[in-house]
Amino acid sequence: MTAETSEVVTTAGAELYVEQRGDGPPLLMIAGGGGDAGFFSLVGDLLADSYRVITYDRRGNSRSSRRGGPMEVAQEADDALAVLQACDVLPALVFGTSGGAIVGLDLAARHPGAVAGLVAHEPPVVEILPDADVWRAHFAAVDALYREQGHEAAEALFQSEIGFAETFAPRPEAAEALQRIHRNFVEMFYVEELLPFTGYVPDVERIRANGTRVVMGLGDASRGRYYGRTPVLLAEQLDCPLVDFPGHHVAYLEEPERFVAALRTALSALGDAGASSTAS
Repeated sequence: MTAETSEVVTTAGAELYVEQRGDGPPLLMIAGGGGDAGFFSLVGDLLADSYRVITYDRRGNSRSSRRGGPMEVAQEADDALAVLQACDVLPALVFGTSGGAIVGLDLAARHPGAVAGLVAHEPPVVEILPDADVWRAHFAAVDALYREQGHEAAEALFQSEIGFAETFAPRPEAAEALQRIHRNFVEMFYVEELLPFTGYVPDVERIRANGTRVVMGLGDASRGRYYGRTPVLLAEQLDCPLVDFPGHHVAYLEEPERFVAALRTALSALGDAGASSTAS
């Protein structure tokens, strides 16, 4: 679980901690809430036989700094571009999960030349749902609870709609990353990231016009959840494949082998861009 190399990439208003492992076509993996490269240590080690896996701590999270200013999805996408440029791997395959999938969608819309193909796993773009007003109110309530009563109250309401917290059993190897991630949720996610991410509206027409190859990913335990409904709608809007993944929203921390098998399938569904993903 040790990255072969690590470095710090400087971008506008931040220094980003970056890890690389493996050899092959470049695959950038973008984490969601918590924003830590450690999300992908388990799956990255498995994928390193056939990919040059690039992971990073998103700005303000864990080992990456942030020098003020509002958190914006566009800046997060610019950060991802800066990582790819620093690693000299343009274009690259991109995998994003949750908020990281939102960053990937914005990268595909605004910087299509950087994206050889995108696998977007369960992006919580609730504004595209027919009951968007319900979810807008829910996340506004989480935000208000954080500011009025603190982290524990906000987390209780947030977790009430996540659906897997009580049964979550991550691999022991993920313990160090999860400790860092907990701090990120307290200090960054509820304070800065929750509303910008959940308020984001993907530019579907621009992604289609760019011709960027996209595959949506959906966990079998996520169906019916707000973050499980959005990939279905986006697959329809983008006219792209919808690939089944095992488990729930963060199953890569519980069953990385099955998750990687599904991710290889999703990368293969991108066509030529993900052709090497058939190695196992």
